[in-house]
Amino acid sequence: MVTLSGVEVSDPEDYQVRARGWKEVAFTLRYRNADPDQPHSFMAAAWFFGQDGVVYSGDVPAIGDFGRALSVPDPAVMITWDGRSAGSDQIGAGQERARPPLRFLVPRDLTDGVLVLGGDVEGFYNVVGLRTPPQQ
Repeated sequence: MVTLSGVEVSDPEDYQVRARGWKEVAFTLRYRNADPDQPHSFMAAAWFFGQDGVVYSGDVPAIGDFGRALSVPDPAVMITWDGRSAGSDQIGAGQERARPPLRFLVPRDLTDGVLVLGGDVEGFYNVVGLRTPPQQ
C-alpha cells in the first residue's frame, strides 16, 4: 500500500531553472507492507500530469503532451514510459517506511495536477492549490 503523505513547493536551487519560471514540487510517499510474513520492495514509476496538458517526469520539464485530456491514462499502460523512479527499498513484514521525496520541476503558475504511480503499486492523487513561492 502507498499513501501520499506530503506535498511541498519551493524554488529550485538551480538559478537558471528558477529564472526561467519553474518551481519545484516535492511529493512524499509512504509505503506499507501488509504481508505479515515476508519483506517486500515495491518497483514503481511516477509522473505528474499538470492541468496545463503537460506530463512532468522529474528533473526534465515538459517531456510530453497528453492533449489536455480530462483524465490521465491507465497506470498499467504508463509503465512502458520513462517515469520518475518512485519505488521503495525493502520493507520488513508488517512495516511501513517513507521514501525520499519525489521532486518535479513545473511552471511557476501551475496550480493543479494529478500524481500518477504505476508498477507494483498504482495510484492517482489529485493535487490542487499548489502555491507559488514568492519572487525573490
